[in-house]
Amino acid sequence: MVRTQVQLEEQEYEWLKREAYRRRTSMSSIMREVIDRTAGIRKAKSEIDLSKAMTFVGKGRCGKRDVSIHHDDYLAGVRK
Repeated sequence: MVRTQVQLEEQEYEWLKREAYRRRTSMSSIMREVIDRTAGIRKAKSEIDLSKAMTFVGKGRCGKRDVSIHHDDYLAGVRK
């Protein structure tokens, strides 16, 4: 990464500060996200994570018929 300095209007700074607090992330992270999205530099993280997460869907069999409903319980070991 490259370190840089940015000057913002007071309202821009206040919005960025509130948004960072609301999302529990850094102001820099939000600025990078907005630049990436605006410039089309890379996909949003949610798109990347979802496409990777979905690659395993339908890969296995367990013989249970209610996994789609109670998946969290099975993963947590509550159901067997």
